[in-house]
Amino acid sequence: MKKPIRIDLDGPYYPKPTFAQRVWNGLLIVSLAVVVVAWLTGCANTSGKQDLVLDKNIQPMSRNEVVSAIGDCQANGLRAVLMYGKRKVNDYTADVVIDVTCAPKW
Repeated sequence: MKKPIRIDLDGPYYPKPTFAQRVWNGLLIVSLAVVVVAWLTGCANTSGKQDLVLDKNIQPMSRNEVVSAIGDCQANGLRAVLMYGKRKVNDYTADVVIDVTCAPKW
């Protein structure tokens, strides 16, 4: 049974929590902190090393090929995911489409 709240001129008086309530609240805070840390780290890969792979033989897709690939994805009820590469044109780096992949709409 809950203890009644006593209201004084200074405001409401809340009874001091019991030892079990303090332990339970502490466990909730610690478990919440563990969940937040695990969620923030996610799938961080700290064990492996990532390398940049350069392939100068990749050819960009033409505009007609990109439009046709996007149309094929939409016709099948999927969404188009474009993969970009970088190409230097007149000392300016430009993004070019190198592949179109179909993925679920969600």
